Amino acid sequence: MSTLKTIYLQHLNGSSPSISFSSNGDMTITGNVFYTKALTSTPANNNYSIEYVIVGGGGAGGYRYGGGGAGGYLSSVVGEMSGGGQPARPVFWVSSGSSYTVTIGAGAAGNSTSAAGHGANGSNSSFSTLVAYGGGGGSLGGTSSSSDPLMRGWAGGCGGGSSGDGWGSGNVPGGYGTFAQGFDGGYGWDQSGNNNGGGGGGAGGPGFDTGNNVDAVGNGGKGVQTNISGTPTWYSGGGAGSCQNGNKAVPGRGGGAYYRQSGSTNTGGGGGSGLDTSSGGGGSGIVIVRYANATQRGTGGTVTSATIDGVTYWIHTFTSSSTFTA
Repeated sequence: MSTLKTIYLQHLNGSSPSISFSSNGDMTITGNVFYTKALTSTPANNNYSIEYVIVGGGGAGGYRYGGGGAGGYLSSVVGEMSGGGQPARPVFWVSSGSSYTVTIGAGAAGNSTSAAGHGANGSNSSFSTLVAYGGGGGSLGGTSSSSDPLMRGWAGGCGGGSSGDGWGSGNVPGGYGTFAQGFDGGYGWDQSGNNNGGGGGGAGGPGFDTGNNVDAVGNGGKGVQTNISGTPTWYSGGGAGSCQNGNKAVPGRGGGAYYRQSGSTNTGGGGGSGLDTSSGGGGSGIVIVRYANATQRGTGGTVTSATIDGVTYWIHTFTSSSTFTA
């Protein structure tokens, strides 16, 4: 039987977890434990745990003012955050020799100048059964009445930014983000017939609202930084909004895009809004998994290693759909 060298526990509500062993070798964990970190050696059943970051494809900006929402962000990296302000998710256990499907979500294509429309949602990314949803598209803006659904950004991993409705009814809520993946898009506003667009939601913060100001415009929501690969990197930033008088916003950190620009490749960044013109598309997603071990165990993706906090990790980075074999 293999011996466990190290096991890390994370606790909640101030409870101090502990490990004890009975005379026959059974292990008992006490305390309000949220999850355990990857083991530094392999259990007897030859399974092992991985930590992951999964980023969905970013949503496109709207033809009329709403920034695209970033792709959803799922993370189980100990000590970091998942999307939407939630703590890291539980680690994922794999079985040695088994294969797991990896899907990289495409960013949504932006609207062309000749095709006014709502921004499309990005595509989902996944690792086995774990799914990060594509970002919500930015709004087209109201065209007929204050109840026009196109004035609101689409829901997604992170919500798309909304636009004013053109009928003087005030603010319009942004598209919804997904729990533990991302925040909502920003509010749009109509002020004296001048439509202002909210920013696309990010994994680390909501899209910015325009507020009751004829010159206001919504910045994209910030993404989340991770050190899963040993190099701190930002993902899932929201796309920038714009407004009818020509003002343009700033995108969220993490691959979000400026006005009419597309989100950065393999970041899940949201696309920048149009201004009665073509809009930017979303950035494609990414999947990164790692495990602690002295030597490489799995195959698939681009494989690197790094020593982080004294522990040797093997990191598999997927920028296109493939397979991970444990």
